[in-house]
Amino acid sequence: MILASRRPTLRRYWRLCTSRYTLLRALEYEAVEGFRFDGVTIDFGGGAKAGYSSLFYLDAPLISINIAPAMQPRIVADLTLPLPLGDASADAVISLNTFEHLGDDDFALAELVRVLKPGGRFLLAVPFLFQIHGSPNDHHRHTAAEWERRFDRLGIPSGAVEIEPLVWDPIATAWGLVEGYGAFWRLHWVGRPLALLPGLLYRRILRLPDYAVAYVIRGRKSG
Repeated sequence: MILASRRPTLRRYWRLCTSRYTLLRALEYEAVEGFRFDGVTIDFGGGAKAGYSSLFYLDAPLISINIAPAMQPRIVADLTLPLPLGDASADAVISLNTFEHLGDDDFALAELVRVLKPGGRFLLAVPFLFQIHGSPNDHHRHTAAEWERRFDRLGIPSGAVEIEPLVWDPIATAWGLVEGYGAFWRLHWVGRPLALLPGLLYRRILRLPDYAVAYVIRGRKSG
């Protein structure tokens, strides 16, 4: 199920303007903050240096998996290869800004579903209208409909998946594409409030999901 976008409000405007993160991450963190995960939770593509675990309520430390030792993961492994985890071994899986870097993301998504217990929860954040950024490579951007199709092929129907387009308005999306480029970031504290202001003043813009900076995808494994 593809959800409606959150509408611009004065409270959101202030929060996004004062965030120290890029617009992409500010919107993502706004959408995922406060989620609770009980039991064994796997962090696909994370690590001790990822810096976002405090956003969640966890009753156990995250078990992070990453190919890059510099991220200080619990397990160093390639997410596009079979993972050293048993079937149905995790109560939840999270993954933030990782799947765009995986050449074989179909296989990685299948692995995510494989390691989840029946009824286990997943939470993904993936960029859409955002600049190419290698870590070490950047391979693709999928629409919300494509993410629905991919989960459906793995036995998780659209009714069990919620996809939230993260967007303020088209002008802010354009700003998000350039704000990290050279002088634009140095003007961040002036540029972002100006870029977000039209969406706050004129809230009747239609088709906001067409300009999504990213998607947050959450759901449960069937069973």
